[in-house]
Amino acid sequence: TMLNYTLYPNPVSDKLTIEKNKASGIVKVEVINAAGLVNYIQYVNPLLTVLTLPMQQYPSWLYFIRITSNDNIITIKKVLKN
Repeated sequence: TMLNYTLYPNPVSDKLTIEKNKASGIVKVEVINAAGLVNYIQYVNPLLTVLTLPMQQYPSWLYFIRITSNDNIITIKKVLKN
């Protein structure tokens, strides 16, 4: 079962907000560039329902946000950086 997350704004220029829509907690968020390199890893308190990722330091490109939940379900979302 896929967990539901809302990511905004997309395209992003400064900060990316991730909102969790289900009960399962997020434990790790990674920003991966189009070449497959992990640019950023953030470990998260699973009780948080909203978190913010800094994106302003990345070049304009397509990125993948890999969200790992505390029951090891991985969700990948595409985000365009302006």
